[in-house]
Amino acid sequence: MKSVQGSFNISIVGKWNKFILSPNWVKKFLFENKEIQVAFPLELTEPYFYEGIDKGIRFIPQEDRVLLVALREEDELLKQIDNMLLILISELNKTPIIGIGYNYRFFEDRNKCDIENTYILKDESKIKANEYNIRNTQIIRNLSYKGLEINETVTYSTDKYSIDFNFHNPINNIDEYIDILKSGEQGIIKCRDIALSFLTNVYGLKLE
Repeated sequence: MKSVQGSFNISIVGKWNKFILSPNWVKKFLFENKEIQVAFPLELTEPYFYEGIDKGIRFIPQEDRVLLVALREEDELLKQIDNMLLILISELNKTPIIGIGYNYRFFEDRNKCDIENTYILKDESKIKANEYNIRNTQIIRNLSYKGLEINETVTYSTDKYSIDFNFHNPINNIDEYIDILKSGEQGIIKCRDIALSFLTNVYGLKLE
């Protein structure tokens, strides 16, 4: 099993003032005064983003959410975006934040494992018998684990499985969540390890 590059991210949902998140502010507070670049996608519907010159971390500000993206799944980069999250919600603690999510995506070739037999979808044989070709199947689960709310989405097509995890944290009191982060109870590495444990214990998958 492999991770999808750029899929490990933190989403902070709320009402953000993008004018506060200026290049100078982002450089000073999030990138520790290191050089950054601003990228504007060719598609006008896509948001602009900030990126460190080492192309390890991407910061995407939008009005309804901001994203902290680790472009490589290295622990050091994951620690950095965890720290950026703490800085954002501490420095801008008056921002109305309603949720924080940790997101991950993994994939595996279908010829290496057989996840769909775990689910035993009884209608597949009848669908195929009636000459329908199943091109894509998606299974969504909402899980609870030790106080965490986890959304798992399994998608399988003709050649591979894709497994997405979203660890969703509704925010009622931002100061309480800041304390949780500082205590190490949550974070993108901790939730990643829970996702990897789930994949191993349930599907027998291990990260390459």
